[in-house]
Amino acid sequence: MLARRHRFALQLQRWISRVNSPWFIGFFYFLLQVWAGYSCPDLKQFRKRVRDLLNQAGDRPLIICANHLTMIDSMIINWLMFGYVDYLRHWRLMPWNMPEIRNFAANIPLRIMCYLGKSLYVERGGTLAQRRLTVEKFRQLLEWRELICIFPEGTRSRTGRIRGSPPTYSVGELCQLLPEAQVLCVYVRGYGQQTWGHVPKRGERFAIEIDLMVPATPHSGRRGAKDIAIQIMEKLGTMEDHFWTQFPTYSETNTVPLDPVAATAIPPEPAAGPAIPSAPAAATATATNPPS
Repeated sequence: MLARRHRFALQLQRWISRVNSPWFIGFFYFLLQVWAGYSCPDLKQFRKRVRDLLNQAGDRPLIICANHLTMIDSMIINWLMFGYVDYLRHWRLMPWNMPEIRNFAANIPLRIMCYLGKSLYVERGGTLAQRRLTVEKFRQLLEWRELICIFPEGTRSRTGRIRGSPPTYSVGELCQLLPEAQVLCVYVRGYGQQTWGHVPKRGERFAIEIDLMVPATPHSGRRGAKDIAIQIMEKLGTMEDHFWTQFPTYSETNTVPLDPVAATAIPPEPAAGPAIPSAPAAATATATNPPS
């Protein structure tokens, strides 16, 4: 049971972020669409798919699980999933995130942006008590039917691939605490993203897939949490395989991916992208037809 002071802090953050949402959402949409020039073909179709899956999930708790390549993946996912007006009308649709405290907390403007973007910091390698508190906070948010977004890899993939990345067990623990919870798996990748980095390059076009799953396990405790986390990683791995099947892969002789929309070669992603003020107020990009 989450202590009263922690519940109050969550309610206060939710209220403050809601009050500031008109300018805040507009600001980060401006950063992504205008300043960075990100785009997503079939965005309307993808958002329709998101609405259909939310209707399918009904009133059950919903956890968004996604692959992790950059520091602003959550911003990209949030941007792709819903439009500006959607968030103004239904602020609960803006997912809560758990960024690594060392990536954002030292910079005061970024810390404010994270707070307004509904983020709860986690510390990699923190104490067991800290980890349990974080899980309890997210459990409370799910009970309030807020959306939350978790990266099962726990960190940006150093291989640029889901396959081979060890999962964290937080999402499995949440699914055990709330057996009725469903998982919305999201795989997003820019056509020019060969591997992980800070932010995608300017003008990046994104492909995105989304699907709903109901993880289940006969096991309990840590073994059950691990089983659920592996199931989710396997689902994301399948979506990643579909991406590489649908779009040209990198080879040893050609590391330049082909943009299937523009039908022109895109240069490989530079080591560092534009320094966008990052706030995990999530978003993703270019929608491709999700697997049936």
